[in-house]
Formats: sequence, C-alpha cells, structure tokens
Amino acid sequence: MKKSIATFMAMLIMGTLSACGGTASQSVAASAATESKTAPESAPVVQSTPEAGKKVILVVSFGTSYNESRAATIGSVEAAITNEFKDFEVRRAFTSQIIIDKIYSRDNEKIDNVEEAMNRLVQDGVKTLVVQPT
Repeated sequence: MKKSIATFMAMLIMGTLSACGGTASQSVAASAATESKTAPESAPVVQSTPEAGKKVILVVSFGTSYNESRAATIGSVEAAITNEFKDFEVRRAFTSQIIIDKIYSRDNEKIDNVEEAMNRLVQDGVKTLVVQPT
C-alpha cells in the first residue's frame, strides 16, 4: 500500500511537471534518501548555497509533531519525490507555526514555514521551483 501511494504521488508530480514543461529527472536531497523508517525523521538538509539555477521541489505540509508519523507520512512522500526527480533538490516547509515551534522546542529541529522557505529559495538563487502540497 505504501509503495502504491508513493508511486501514485511520483506519477502525480511527474504529470504536474510535464504539464508545466518540466523534466522528469531530478536530484536527491541527502537526508530524504537515507531516512529510516524506525528512527525519528528529520527535515531534509538544505544545501547552504546551491549552484546557480538550482531546481527545487518544496514539499509543503501542515506538519505533525509526532516523529514516527512524520517519517511514515511526510517523509515517505518526500522520499518518493526524491527518488523520482533526480535533478531536483527536495526541501520541506510546514504551514503550522505551532507544530514548527513544538518540534523546535522539543527536538531543537528547525523546519521552515512557507515564508522562510521561500526567502531561503530566493537567497539561494533557485531558478526553478515546484511547490508540492501534501
């Protein structure tokens, strides 16, 4: 079932990119590719200064403060996207500031809200962006 959902999400994203004139090959965000199903999941590592013209898929979710649930749900979507689109870096943003604050205070893990993520994308010189809501 999980594999079917991941495959469906990847096909959905490929269709979205095709409709927008994008390509179906993309790059891997290191932490999403190595995410463990049993260990608490962390946000994908954001490259500090990607090369000019970097392509990014920003996965935007409400978020969850439950580490295992986040790994099984949001993490698996990000992993499927990462595996399918090798030319794109995958980044994460949550819409719930309450969830972001709770994770940071409990685990000292920083997850961007949408505004922070967009500012970072501009700062990093990203030229191609796909926003994928979950």
